[in-house]
Parts: sequence; C-alpha cells; structure tokens
Amino acid sequence: KHPRRVEVEWEDENAAKVTVTAIFLPLTRGGQNVSSNLLLPHSAYLLGRVMSLHDDGTQYRLKLGEVIETHESWLRVEFDVLSRLTTENSV
Repeated sequence: KHPRRVEVEWEDENAAKVTVTAIFLPLTRGGQNVSSNLLLPHSAYLLGRVMSLHDDGTQYRLKLGEVIETHESWLRVEFDVLSRLTTENSV
C-alpha cells in the first residue's frame, strides 16, 4: 500500500508506443473519496487517454480521468481501471 514506481505505456497519434515512468499512489484521499492515483509527467496526460500499467506481474488498462493536483513537472491524476490481466496466465 505504498507509492511505487511503475511504467505506463500508450500509443501516440502515429500508433507508436510511448513509455514513461509514473508513480502509482494506491488508495490516496481525494476530497471525500478514497481512490488510487498516478503521478504523471505533463506530457503523458490527456483526459480520457487509455494506457497500460505494468505492476507486479499484472497489466492494467487504465483510462485517465481528471487532474487532482498539478506541479511544475508532474500531475496527480485519477483513473478508471478498464481491465486487468495477470501476465503469468498469458502465453
């Protein structure tokens, strides 16, 4: 339940894979809700962008939501989990 470094990946407008490092913040408080967030570089954020997050043998498909907090070089962003795949099960 501690923040950890993860890699997130998405396809750009030319269908090229883009990978950046993010910080996964599990179960942080945002207003009255408790949810997981990501710290992302500004260049990685686009409202509604679908991306993959790889964490401990599991791949998550995420859809980026609203920005909760902004800083000079990063954003704290909400996300929805669209799917989850345990990579140990895939061939």
